[in-house]
Amino acid sequence: MSDPDFEIVETQKYQPPTSSKIGVSNRTTLTYLTIGVILLLSVFALYIVLQSRAVSFIISPTSAVLDMVNPIVAPNYGNIYFLKPGKGELMVTAPGYKTLSYPFEVTNGPNQSHLINLEKKPGFLKLKIYDNSELLSDASIYVDEEFVGLSHEPMKPIEAGRRNLRVNHPLFLEHSQELEIFGKGETQELDISMVPSFANVTISSFPEGATISAYGESLGKTPKTIKLGQGVQDLSLVLPRFVRADFQVKVIANENVSLPIIELIPKKGRLEVASKPNNANVSIEGIYKGQSPLELDLAPAEYNVTAIKAGYESLSKQIRIESERASKMAFDLVPRYGYIELLNLQRDATIFIDGEVYLDSRDRLRLLARPHELKIVQEGFSDFQKSIIPNPNLVQAIDVPRITVAEARRNNLPNEIFTGLKNRLVRIDPGSFKMGAGRRQPGRKANEIEKRVRLTRPFYLAVREISNADYLKFDPSHNSGTFGRAFLNDPETPAVNVSWEAAIRFCNWLSERDGIPKTYEKINGIWQIKQDRGTGYRLPTEAEWSWAARESNQINRIFPWGDKMPPPDKFGNFADISAKNAFGNIIDNYDDTFRGPAPSGSFTANDLGIFDLAGNVSEWVNDIYSTEMVINLLVDPTGPKKGGYRVIRGSSYTQGNYSSLRLTFRDYGRDPRADVGFRIARYLE
Repeated sequence: MSDPDFEIVETQKYQPPTSSKIGVSNRTTLTYLTIGVILLLSVFALYIVLQSRAVSFIISPTSAVLDMVNPIVAPNYGNIYFLKPGKGELMVTAPGYKTLSYPFEVTNGPNQSHLINLEKKPGFLKLKIYDNSELLSDASIYVDEEFVGLSHEPMKPIEAGRRNLRVNHPLFLEHSQELEIFGKGETQELDISMVPSFANVTISSFPEGATISAYGESLGKTPKTIKLGQGVQDLSLVLPRFVRADFQVKVIANENVSLPIIELIPKKGRLEVASKPNNANVSIEGIYKGQSPLELDLAPAEYNVTAIKAGYESLSKQIRIESERASKMAFDLVPRYGYIELLNLQRDATIFIDGEVYLDSRDRLRLLARPHELKIVQEGFSDFQKSIIPNPNLVQAIDVPRITVAEARRNNLPNEIFTGLKNRLVRIDPGSFKMGAGRRQPGRKANEIEKRVRLTRPFYLAVREISNADYLKFDPSHNSGTFGRAFLNDPETPAVNVSWEAAIRFCNWLSERDGIPKTYEKINGIWQIKQDRGTGYRLPTEAEWSWAARESNQINRIFPWGDKMPPPDKFGNFADISAKNAFGNIIDNYDDTFRGPAPSGSFTANDLGIFDLAGNVSEWVNDIYSTEMVINLLVDPTGPKKGGYRVIRGSSYTQGNYSSLRLTFRDYGRDPRADVGFRIARYLE
């Protein structure tokens, strides 16, 4: 059946091609393939060239070899490489030079080039240093001030270039020069002759065999001659068991010297000294060294050592001290005793020796013959204390006094005190006396009634009357005024025209100012002294004033100076010839040089150191004035309780008659007067 849409394919028999036909076909294919590869490579090379930049590398030395590390493939034409932009690295090597790893960067710019200089490898220097014709060892070699070695040792490599060479040796002058180091690992040789700068020094010691050291090195043992460089050299000698000897030698080149023998000092030994009992005083060769137990460093020698302790026999021993060795010695001291007998001792008394109760026999105290502190406590009496040193050769007797506590307290009071105004008050101890004058004393007044008085308390009395300068601190408005032609306001003269009440108010003010209790108080409008009198400032009582003037203790003495008129020249400030026209009664031919009051203290003080109890100005005292006859003994009297006037004691610059100049003269008043001042008193306890 035939179909016009289908083509009938007929089969044919296969016949293989002939060899001639195959050869022609293969050659044609290979040719086309080669041409294609060449075209492909050309296109790739053209691409590379179009994408790369030409970079030149100029290298010194020119013999250096350049190996590109990154990129691995780098087309080049001579020293010009075609490289894509980016970072790269190459390695440069040359014989005798240091290998260089060189990083670089390729940019988009034209004409890129790199100049690379390789650094030479260090070179070596071989020096021969001569002392004349002999090689010198231990010379120090410096290149550019860097130490590179010693002359007998291989030196460090030296960087190539111009270098400064310096050779130093303590026995030679320093050598210095410049030289060119070739480098590249090459060795250069150089000979140097050193110029001597030393002298031969001979050193000896006693004992011999000491090691000589200089520059921190051992140079041999004494005696020895050594070479030392010019200049001042520090040396030392060391020998076991001897003190190191340090010394200096001034060396001048080529001038040999022999030093004097150096005597070495042996090292000290140690001595330990003990004693029984401890704390003995130790002396060596008569020189005190301290108390046992004691350790001392002593030079080797024979010594005499002595131990002494109070109350013990002294003891001496000999000992030899050796260098760097410890020696010991002990002293067993023998006690020495003395005996003390205590007399007038109460049975219940307690005895203390050096602060401890003594419990042995009270009849005779057995004590070491050394200083002791004795204390005896007896009921009702003040403690008795005394430093004693018992004597082994005799028995000492001590009479123990029986002093009451009050007596002891009184004895411990200071001899003087001062106010805040610098007024000085002296202590006056108590006693018994007769105050006033006997009936038969010439010039006696009826108010000078004789009384028996006993003072029991020590009191303090001002040595001077209160001055205008002192009083004005209390009352700045005060005016002492004038009397006739006498000016009374001099700062150093006594304050006058002061009433009795003003005087005691001054005392209270001064007490308050000095921070002590006031003595006076006002009761029912009347000023009174406190019953116990306290310790504040006050006016002296009449009895205290009289006791200070010692009116009853001056045997056959009517006046402060004796029993006859007139007073000695310039004994006190009385009515003298300068007051002839001012006062009715004056002392003829007597001149004290003052028309009015004198500065307190201008004349001689009495036996107690108190000024102007006679003359200058009369003085207010504490007591109310009275003429009452009293038979009984008066103990610490303060006068009557009532009365309109106060007692005034002592003569003044206005008086010159017989009666008023006597010690026992009494006056009275209440109101201010130009011839009356005051002084202060107080108890301290």
